[in-house]
Amino acid sequence: MQTLPSSMPNTRVASAPISQLGASIEVQQLKRQFGTFEALRGIDFSLPAGRVLALLGPSGCGKSTLLKLLAGLDRPSSGSISLGGRLVADAKAFVPPQQRKLGMVFQDYALWPHMSVAGNVGFALRMQGLGGRELDLRVERVLQQVGLAGMGKRPPSALSGGQQQRVALARAIVAQPALLLFDEPLSNLDRDLRESLCGEIGQLLREMGTTAVYVTHDHEEACAIADEVAVMFHGQIAQRSSAQQLWGAPAHIDVARFLKLGALLPAWHDGQTIGLAEANGSHTVATWPAAWLAPTGAAQTSAAQRVPGHVLVPEDAIRLTAVQAATNSAQEPKALVLPAQVVEQQYTSGRYRTRLQLVGAGPEHHVHAWTRERLSQAQGSVALQVDPAQMRWFAAQAA
Repeated sequence: MQTLPSSMPNTRVASAPISQLGASIEVQQLKRQFGTFEALRGIDFSLPAGRVLALLGPSGCGKSTLLKLLAGLDRPSSGSISLGGRLVADAKAFVPPQQRKLGMVFQDYALWPHMSVAGNVGFALRMQGLGGRELDLRVERVLQQVGLAGMGKRPPSALSGGQQQRVALARAIVAQPALLLFDEPLSNLDRDLRESLCGEIGQLLREMGTTAVYVTHDHEEACAIADEVAVMFHGQIAQRSSAQQLWGAPAHIDVARFLKLGALLPAWHDGQTIGLAEANGSHTVATWPAAWLAPTGAAQTSAAQRVPGHVLVPEDAIRLTAVQAATNSAQEPKALVLPAQVVEQQYTSGRYRTRLQLVGAGPEHHVHAWTRERLSQAQGSVALQVDPAQMRWFAAQAA
């Protein structure tokens, strides 16, 4: 058995695992329409049993709507949902939430104030007809598992926000669900507590082997908890992959912009060369061979004409040097050196986040880099050494 995080008790009641392997999820062409508004526009995905998927995206992208359809709190306009190979929703069939063998953790805890902690946690078991010593043992065991041993008799009002969310988590897992659904459960907590609970929830899910779908707008939360992350925009999944691939190889410019992966600079691509250019294409600031970019970053094209788009320049790809040193480095293979002017600096966590404007370019050509030193705007130009292998090319989207 894996060890618990240090913030949780180091003992447990010996018994069977809190949950067996979770249920797989199969979603096909799922749509949800409200009048003329399409909240979901043909969602397709499969999630193997025991995996954790995070739904990430801006407000209004459809992630909470998708979660409600999985929970059975709403009906799809079309398409189908299957859990563990069992059809639970389509044009004809609809299985209600209480028959889907799932648990749900809400943003606002949703605890009954007139019940004790143990009463809240054991409610689902009592609804299943369980009582007596077996009920008490299962409640005691799950309270230990979430770090609330000995608190069963307390009212929810006597607990902190983090403890109340642990009660909500215990209530969701006590009935041994095959699927757990989380609707931004940590958004009401302060940063330190959110980070602590995030790690504990992630470990608990892996110990249980339960399938889970976790809705959040927090990038770090999604990475810490999930095996896979799906980024949604306008009712569709733009990219679904591991967190490492999502951050290292964004497949869509909207993904790069939402995740704040770096500066998106107007550029053109003619199949052989990439150039940084003004938004209207009237002036080219710098050029370099398209082959310098990573294969996933530069689209393969044989077009002789210039295709407009953007280049992603991550902050980690930039190193500031003196102009003379950069001139020498420019002689090296695959060395991209750009002159820039310091615009402003903000000090945070021992470093300066420095905003720089490319020399000879318009205001849309600015980047950010991290430095240890305080730089003055009056000191003139600095040189940006950019690692082309970390850059990504995105062609302009069709209107």
